[in-house]
Amino acid sequence: MKKILLVLMGVIILNPAQLFAGDEEDIKKQILANNAYAKKNNQAADEYSAKGALEFWSSGRLLHTVSPGGRPEKYDYMNIDFKHIEVVVLVPKKAAVAMYYSEGSMKPENAPAVSHYLTRVTQVFVKEGGKWKIRASLERSTEIDGSKRATLAKLPPSISSGKAIFTALLPISANSTIVGRIS
Repeated sequence: MKKILLVLMGVIILNPAQLFAGDEEDIKKQILANNAYAKKNNQAADEYSAKGALEFWSSGRLLHTVSPGGRPEKYDYMNIDFKHIEVVVLVPKKAAVAMYYSEGSMKPENAPAVSHYLTRVTQVFVKEGGKWKIRASLERSTEIDGSKRATLAKLPPSISSGKAIFTALLPISANSTIVGRIS
């Protein structure tokens, strides 16, 4: 028993990163699994925080508040793929940012089809009940109707108060930064 304890203490001292391993891989797997669910069921998976989320959408409109139940959209078809997923763990086992490209086609119910949807996505994830959940999100298309635009996401108050401070650079522009706190 003493030897096991000594080995565990040695692992913790010599390789503390091992305790936090897996967050990046877990989030990537979850993003892909949620996308597979959306494609199969023509609606999003249960991927939002119990506190809801704030989002900027690629449509260019104002900041949206998403309820804990998630976005209500349903689709006649959804053929969107996510690629080049990168995850930055901000606070191990608590908070991370994922960035990826979203591309494909879709037809929301009661709306026109979008034959070539292409956008950059940045999402803030928090761990709740053992699962990673979306707490804030930004979708940015580089060009819409021939005009370039950029938006900066604002983190919800519940994320911007707490003990652990983080700074995450988002792929928006050279001068854009999100700064907040994770509790």
